[in-house]
Amino acid sequence: MLCAVIENDLPPAPVALRATWREMLEIHRRQRENPDDYTVPELPANADGETAADEVLEREAGGIPA
Repeated sequence: MLCAVIENDLPPAPVALRATWREMLEIHRRQRENPDDYTVPELPANADGETAADEVLEREAGGIPA
């Protein structure tokens, strides 16, 4: 699956609905105080910013032979 291939390049996600809402409400509060504020999730240390070609991702995610 694609999520298994890219999981190490994704920012951590809240583990429960309550934690998700808490994070969203904090962002909303900051944006009310400063409309120019925005949130950029911190990527893991191994995320290099490079992207793989679509065919590579499709092959890795779907088990398509090279």
